[in-house]
Amino acid sequence: MTNQLEFRHLHYFLVLADTLHYREAAEKLYISQSALSQQIQRLEFILGKSLFIRNNRKVRLSAEGILFKQEAMLIQNQATMSMERWKSAVSGKQGLLKIGFVASAMQTYLPTIIKKFTETHPNIEFYLNDLSNTDQLSALEAGSIDIGFIRSNIVPATLKIKSVFKEKFALVLPRDHAISTCNFKDVSQLSDESFILLPNENSQMYYDQIVALCNDYGFAPKISHRSIHAPT
Repeated sequence: MTNQLEFRHLHYFLVLADTLHYREAAEKLYISQSALSQQIQRLEFILGKSLFIRNNRKVRLSAEGILFKQEAMLIQNQATMSMERWKSAVSGKQGLLKIGFVASAMQTYLPTIIKKFTETHPNIEFYLNDLSNTDQLSALEAGSIDIGFIRSNIVPATLKIKSVFKEKFALVLPRDHAISTCNFKDVSQLSDESFILLPNENSQMYYDQIVALCNDYGFAPKISHRSIHAPT
């Protein structure tokens, strides 16, 4: 048996590195937990390093695993982009534009400009990826997307940013709530209310903006529930 690194090893590793849970990772990969464990052990044997630190209660990346995750993501992204370029060329397309976006941008802003761009550049193919603000910044730095539409004005110095759309924060309340459009004055009226907000870990910059707005009015929001999906 040769010590050959395969793409499936990278894929298995990245899924486990994201979940840090063998059963959950195995379910996502549609393989058995024992098969996943064997493949990870095989990968570690090939590399000669332990990528995960395991005990009875949890799994975490080792220092070598953290470094390998960065390289594995680059390899996977490069392979994906290469196949996309090949498919575009075979289908007669002249180019590929990889766009990241937060979901709300697709609801309010992106469809119109994508339609207009397609009318003037019919041979350019789009690759659209729904990502959080933080994930888009990482993807831009890794080169896996060309442009991102995020809800933040804070980006690394290596990236360029331009404001393309502005909208107001919206406060959504029950119909019978004491506060209405008629008597609303400022956010301080909500100091005793419970909030449903986006998860901090999924949209940290947007979340921080909302918390900062409340702080400006002298209170920290009491959060009763977090959801990444607007309908929730």
